[in-house]
Amino acid sequence: MGSPPLGFTFGLGALLVFPLGCRGAAALVEQPAPDNLLSAVQKFGGTTLFTAPTAYRNLVATISNYDISSLRSCISAG
Repeated sequence: MGSPPLGFTFGLGALLVFPLGCRGAAALVEQPAPDNLLSAVQKFGGTTLFTAPTAYRNLVATISNYDISSLRSCISAG
C-alpha cells in the first residue's frame, strides 16, 4: 500500500506491477496525510508501505496511535 501516484514509475511499480506479478493486493491512499496512511495500514493489514521520505518523517508523530504490526517493510523513493 502507499501514496505514490500511478503516473510515476514508483507508483506504477509499487502499486500495480509488483502486486500483479506476485498475485498480491494493493491499496492506493489518495490523500497521503499521516493519519490516512497509518489508518489504511491498520485497516487493511498492509505488509509493505510505499511513500516518499518526507511522509515517513511525518508518520513518526502519530505512529503510536495505530496498530501497524502487520508492516514488514517500508520503501521510499523521491
